[in-house]
Amino acid sequence: DYVSDSEDPDTALRWFITGENIVSISGSNVTGNLNIVFSTIEDMYGTDILFLFVVDSDGMAASTVFEVMITPVNDGPTIDQIDPLVVHFDDPYVYDFTYYVHDVDNTYDELTLNVDSANAPYCTVEGLRIVFTYPESFLGTNRTVIVTVTDPAGESSSTAVVVRVSDDHVPVQFSSI
Repeated sequence: DYVSDSEDPDTALRWFITGENIVSISGSNVTGNLNIVFSTIEDMYGTDILFLFVVDSDGMAASTVFEVMITPVNDGPTIDQIDPLVVHFDDPYVYDFTYYVHDVDNTYDELTLNVDSANAPYCTVEGLRIVFTYPESFLGTNRTVIVTVTDPAGESSSTAVVVRVSDDHVPVQFSSI
């Protein structure tokens, strides 16, 4: 509805766009296709000033400038699935979740971890680390700990971590190689 040519029908026109940085454009330079498909680029926002050129069958072109604005959206944090852990009863076992937590909008310092209420008495959260300390009475059991990461906007993601309570001593690294 926004394009016309006195000599050519719409089926003889084509278009292309320049200036796109935060949006992806598809459908250009196909004669007869006057539909522009806009797609957002993951984790991009802002304003693009785009230049639209419409070309007729003689190669004559008309152009216009228009603005596309993508508003930021808070993407919630994610937490990867964690392989089962083995802990020795009564020995504190520190596990760093930093490598398994992701959030494109927030720094690690802005994220918080917590665990489900059934396991909270046996887990101490320190930033993105959890110290697991299970008593001897749990020896030989598997505990399913629901670990949740939350961003400042309240968006969250959870994963279930299976923790096996054992009497086998878990290897400990004393110094780096």
